[in-house]
Amino acid sequence: MSIPSIAITIHAIVPTLSGNNWAQFSQSIKAFFQSAGALSIIEDSTPPKDDNTLDYALYPFIFAKLSTEYWYLVQGVTSGREVWDKLKAHFEKSTIGHRMLARRHLYYGIEHDTSRPVDVFIQEIMSAAAQLKSLGCTVEETEITDVILMRLDPSYHNIRATILSQETSPTIEKIKIILASATSADTISSSFIPQAYATSPAYSKPSRPPPSRPHGYTHSSSPTMITTPPLHTTTNIHLTLLNSLLLWIPRASGGVILPMRAIVIGVGDLGTLQL
Repeated sequence: MSIPSIAITIHAIVPTLSGNNWAQFSQSIKAFFQSAGALSIIEDSTPPKDDNTLDYALYPFIFAKLSTEYWYLVQGVTSGREVWDKLKAHFEKSTIGHRMLARRHLYYGIEHDTSRPVDVFIQEIMSAAAQLKSLGCTVEETEITDVILMRLDPSYHNIRATILSQETSPTIEKIKIILASATSADTISSSFIPQAYATSPAYSKPSRPPPSRPHGYTHSSSPTMITTPPLHTTTNIHLTLLNSLLLWIPRASGGVILPMRAIVIGVGDLGTLQL
């Protein structure tokens, strides 16, 4: 007996069954059985007798998609129907352990990979929610949307803030549309990331610099003088970090801007700070 080529294609994309993806696995393996013309084997209470040959032929296809830690569940089994029944009985049995693992995976086990479409991330969360539902737990749509927003990559924080500011809770479909129309690059440009200072090769002047003074100018009310040796690349980085720490405040008279004293740890060979 030969398996249709479309069934082979679908089998190739069936995920390996682990402890957290039963809902996704069962849906895709059903598609495989259907494409092989054998859906009755796992859905009918009494499969047709003429399906026996196909039943035994499909057993290795299911076994090939089991994580090694679950091989013990199907030990001594040689038919596709028996394998399916044993797996379903195990993964759809509602126990404290199964529910705990399913909830932990839903809330903390899914990472938002920004190199992939955001729809993939959302689908992973929905599959995790389906896994919890298969254990008899109730998962409201608002709970799923909450998890989606919780697990978004930090670069999406502006978009998340926009969604959270809405008066009514958005649906999953609406969140999909909002996230799909945005990119993480849009939000990064408007956010402050300290690493950007650490990697900046040059010093960016503050928007309101203090007035320039002649070299060697001293006065009790003069701004802090910083003398440095010739700047190298590493020192440029340190200087960038230093300037990010300086807070400028208006002087009481004349509106002259003075820098506050700053303590910098690990700046390196910046030279002498004359305060």
